[in-house]
Amino acid sequence: MEDIEAQRETQTVETRGAVHRLDIAIVIFRLEPAGGLEIHALRLAEDLAARGHRVTMVTTRATQVPSGIELHRINPRGFTNHGRIAAFAQDMARETAGKFDLVIGFQRMPGLDVLFCGDWCFADRNRQWWKALSPRARTLGALEKACFGRGSDTLLLLLARPQAGAYQRSYDTELERMIILPPTLDAKLIPHNIDVSERAALREKLGYRADEIVWLWLGLHPHTKGLDRAVETLALTPSARLVACGPDPEGRKIQTIRKQAQALGVADRLTLNGLTRGDALKDQLRAADLLMHPARLDVTGMVIAEALAAGLPVIATANCGFAPLVEEAAAGIVVSSDTSPRELADAASADRATLTRWSQSARDYVARTDLSTGMAVAVEAIEARALQKRSQP
Repeated sequence: MEDIEAQRETQTVETRGAVHRLDIAIVIFRLEPAGGLEIHALRLAEDLAARGHRVTMVTTRATQVPSGIELHRINPRGFTNHGRIAAFAQDMARETAGKFDLVIGFQRMPGLDVLFCGDWCFADRNRQWWKALSPRARTLGALEKACFGRGSDTLLLLLARPQAGAYQRSYDTELERMIILPPTLDAKLIPHNIDVSERAALREKLGYRADEIVWLWLGLHPHTKGLDRAVETLALTPSARLVACGPDPEGRKIQTIRKQAQALGVADRLTLNGLTRGDALKDQLRAADLLMHPARLDVTGMVIAEALAAGLPVIATANCGFAPLVEEAAAGIVVSSDTSPRELADAASADRATLTRWSQSARDYVARTDLSTGMAVAVEAIEARALQKRSQP
């Protein structure tokens, strides 16, 4: 993967310069609810608009977009998830044909000039022959191959080295089309440091006792991001409280977690906050003692970067793309991808002195490491793709 990163540097240097105003379509199946992919799409739209480009969001679901961004809705069709994505790809191609200088997609589909890819490789996860025969596998596989198969001219913006490696192994994708972006942490969301007395007051406001260790879990998908693992670990750690931010506390996905917590006798130490953004999220990051992120799969784990930026130590699984940041920062522990509750409990058993040391290490690491350049690199790569496309006969 070193060749991919070298390619990014070469492209950036060779194509940096004035770019005329572009008409750009950013295509994403839906903008609500706003998970990581949707947030990236909106940030990219804002950054491109700030460079003077005309940006239109093409989607099936959105109530509003940032000022200066146009919105074009496409009515969803189909009866299955993969059927709706395939129909959206067809409708997108028809709606954008000949109307834009560039079409940037956030889902894998044919006809894209640029793919901003936040997903793991579908082919890498479905290697068993019987899985490949299902309509879902055939549909999603064809959409993925349209972007990553050899001969495609889609520029591929990827978020982590393991993710890029999985696609390259599966499709023998040309390295010159693949760019691994640096971390895309939004610098505006990094909370300022607070002193001991301010933190104590914040914890009291949030209802956290001074003597309890508060674990923070962030995500929208409880199973994929390992919330059930964290609840099992909570049962082995009587001094801890688990605060989960993201899933709707009354939604279907979270009911299994509620039942699990009740069965394990830890329901009184589990707090379900629902979707948490802005200042409320900053407060949680500053008040907690540890980010618990035992994900089963996470292309990046942006919450890891967010936690480190807030000085919050991290326990994360090794299969998260940003797990190496934890080790580089010496600000927590990376556990095995198939971690057990006991392994997690041992990792999270750090005493107050260790947590304080990890927290300071996180702050020192963020002070010397730029975790916020990814979106700027993406914008430069997109403008470079426009210049390349314009020069083609």
